[in-house]
Amino acid sequence: MAVKLANTTDQIEARDARLSGSRFVDVDLSGMSAIDVNLTGASFENVNMTGVRIKDANLADMEIEGVRVKDLFAAWKQVRG
Repeated sequence: MAVKLANTTDQIEARDARLSGSRFVDVDLSGMSAIDVNLTGASFENVNMTGVRIKDANLADMEIEGVRVKDLFAAWKQVRG
């Protein structure tokens, strides 16, 4: 079943939901919370992530601007000492 929302300011709560294949276009998710969420293979383009906090995340094979996050952390740790 497809649910379509347009031009709404309603808050959505999804629990134990399978939303794979969903698309969010021109959507304001500021202040949202994602807990125990699977984003495997997700794609983010033209996204404002100002102030985003990521905690206890599996970042295996995650890339930002084509650079593997694992490599970024390794370089950061090396510089930091």
